[in-house]
Parts: sequence; structure tokens; C-alpha cells
Amino acid sequence: MNTSLSPLTQATATAAVMNANEKSLDQWHVLLWSQSQCALHIEPFSTMMQSNRRAYAEDRRMDYVPIFIGHRENCDTIAASVRGTLHIRQDARPARELI
Repeated sequence: MNTSLSPLTQATATAAVMNANEKSLDQWHVLLWSQSQCALHIEPFSTMMQSNRRAYAEDRRMDYVPIFIGHRENCDTIAASVRGTLHIRQDARPARELI
């Protein structure tokens, strides 16, 4: 990147490149896992990245952790394969955690 550009211009240019890269990644999805909710969630990769940047900008924690990246069908397959583990973990939680 050209270092003679202002930091704001550099950041804008970097964001444009990141957005272009995310557009090329639209076919990719992410399987996310929440330990606190004992839950899975699937979303497009670009959506996850936008959420992560927003969380960074707002200085807040993110609950969901990416555990697999692939096509939507692959994420569905992996989610189905780990769902049993989540049920076991959910059943093992003390009753007070379920409230």
C-alpha cells in the first residue's frame, strides 16, 4: 500500500479490498458454535466478518466461535455430525444453567 496516502485513505482502500475479497467468498459459509448457549449457527462468511468488525469497533465480546468454513451443504453436514455432542453437553448442564 502507498504510504504517502493519509491513514484514512489507506483504511478506506483496505476496506474496499476486503469488501471485494468478501464478495468472492460469498459462496463460503461458516459453522459457528456458542459454548454459552450450547448452540450452532451457520451464516455466510462475509456476514461473520462484518459482525466481527462491528464487535471490534464497539469493543464487545463475541459468543460464537467459527469451527468450520465451507459450502453451505458442508456446514450443514458438519453441524449434523456434531449436534449429538451438543445434546450430551446440554443434558449434562446443571439445571440452574438452563434458566
